[in-house]
Amino acid sequence: MQNNKLTLLLDQPPRWTLCFLLLLKLTGISIHVIDKDSVRKFPEWNKAIKSGKIQLTPPLIMAPFHSQAIAQAEHIVMQCKSHKGIQGLQEILSDTHADILVKKILAEDLLRFLFILSIANESKKTFLFSPKNIELIYLCQKYGFIDELKNLNTNKIIMFGRCISHFLNTFKKWAKYITRRLAISNNKIDAQPIKTKKHTQRISFALNTSWLMKFQGPRKFDFIIDNKNILKKDILFLREYQSTRDNLIQEENADYVFFNTSDSSIKLLNKKIISIDDKTRFNLLKILSLSLASQFEALNRALIIAFDELIHSENLSQNTSLKVYIYTNKEDTNQIAKNICLRKHNIESLSYPLFIGSPAIFAKEGSRNDSKDIIWYGLNPNYMLLYSKDAINSHKKHTQDVQNYLSWGSPFSQMIQNLDRVALRKKYLKLNSNPAIIISIFDTTYIDSPLCRTNYTHGIMFLEHIYQISCTENCHIFFKPSKNDNHFVDPSYIWFSDSLGQKLINVRRKLQKRNNVTLLPETADPTEVIAISDLTITDGLSSPTADALCANIPAFWYDPDHSHHGYPFDFTSFIIHGPSDLSKTVQDLIKNKTLHKNINKNEYFEKFISNNIENNFIDKFRALILKYN
Repeated sequence: MQNNKLTLLLDQPPRWTLCFLLLLKLTGISIHVIDKDSVRKFPEWNKAIKSGKIQLTPPLIMAPFHSQAIAQAEHIVMQCKSHKGIQGLQEILSDTHADILVKKILAEDLLRFLFILSIANESKKTFLFSPKNIELIYLCQKYGFIDELKNLNTNKIIMFGRCISHFLNTFKKWAKYITRRLAISNNKIDAQPIKTKKHTQRISFALNTSWLMKFQGPRKFDFIIDNKNILKKDILFLREYQSTRDNLIQEENADYVFFNTSDSSIKLLNKKIISIDDKTRFNLLKILSLSLASQFEALNRALIIAFDELIHSENLSQNTSLKVYIYTNKEDTNQIAKNICLRKHNIESLSYPLFIGSPAIFAKEGSRNDSKDIIWYGLNPNYMLLYSKDAINSHKKHTQDVQNYLSWGSPFSQMIQNLDRVALRKKYLKLNSNPAIIISIFDTTYIDSPLCRTNYTHGIMFLEHIYQISCTENCHIFFKPSKNDNHFVDPSYIWFSDSLGQKLINVRRKLQKRNNVTLLPETADPTEVIAISDLTITDGLSSPTADALCANIPAFWYDPDHSHHGYPFDFTSFIIHGPSDLSKTVQDLIKNKTLHKNINKNEYFEKFISNNIENNFIDKFRALILKYN
């Protein structure tokens, strides 16, 4: 952040602070905000940002902060192992690894702190104000810094507001204590819980976001059902998110068995959806007492998470007959706590991948990223399914408590190969259309920051080059966008861009006007789009590339502006740089039909996507979960 003015950098300021910041702006101070929860959704903030009075800095966190934050968190918690709160957490959850909840929360806070501090230290005239980060400094000073952080410059932090922060945290702590204490009191052991029919299914699939419900093709949320060995009635779908579409979803899918698990722990207790016995009541009250007595913020949050997940696991235990809880794309502290609590009820957990999703992608000395990523830190399902053995080895570096790692390659490539390619082409292609090749295009999430490889300028250039291909080659292009247009221009979305969002949309519209281009909705099923293609092109680290390659369909990442160099991008014939190479590659495929004929020997393919090209992930997945039925 190079700036000749005196700059104040704020981390997630409350909405009400805007008027004070604007007053400071009148004194000539430049105001920058690290925006995580999108203050732009508030009209007054969005107006100030558009006018240039407030500058935004996206929370892009780079190496080596992940490894440093994890190491510092472990260093602190290790010295607190005799703390009554940590020992109580381990005892109540019957798990000696339960302190990972505290470590994960603390590591996430430290990661953000180290990143923000690095921005402040880029300029002599930039100062950081964040009372929450002051607490982290005092905590690190109390227990000491790890060697890598002993020379950390904290002089740029304005040491003001700790008392206010402490007061607010104490208020929040008491609020959580009172609401949960009253809920426990309201849930008398002799009170009759709401009588509901207990679900008999032993297998559950967690639907934690509406994203999992958007596809209607082979990747539909019920993809595991084969109507032979696994029927609709065998699976209990857990609706874990609040949505105005919940009733509609249930009506549209009347043959499926849904169970609502989106209610809060307080609601479950107050409405007597569950009943708690004396032992559980004692443990819940003990958690609240420990939280109230502790001044360790990360521990307080871990205790409240444990409280909530104990209640949620009781809900599943009392109202279902589950033996396995299957989920994807959930790597937060709540899920770690949930897995621990489910084991207390003899319910195992199983995590399957939707994306390449592995720190192994970047794990190499000298790369811009280090070998660790907090996303994967502390994960603990009974089974973790991954793309490759290298991914497994990388995950094992992250203090995980996983009982069984399995490398089965891409989950969706088997679907792609099993689809009727001829019938699908008739469905998707225009009548009398006979292109030399069909190309599927997948973009990615774009962030309005030069620090991000896949920024808006990059995304606009990516689509412009695809437009050029549509104009010069005998092809038909199916473009499957990752996000709808609103994500680029609506201030309620964190990565929207006021200056470049509409420009990106305009390029989409220009591309859509081509007769040989079909712009698909974001809900289009990726497996069908890939299946009809002779070539798949993706922007950035996109998993459709892996799915296509595992299904023996040529695919590569396209880098329009030569921003993707170094490890792991410089693998032969896997990433294409610039429009001339793109045009040549497409022409070669049209002429020779032999692109990637030796893909199994490609280092990237072997290392990160699949070491065992059997392409039967779904068969193995079904066989694994059938043992619970």
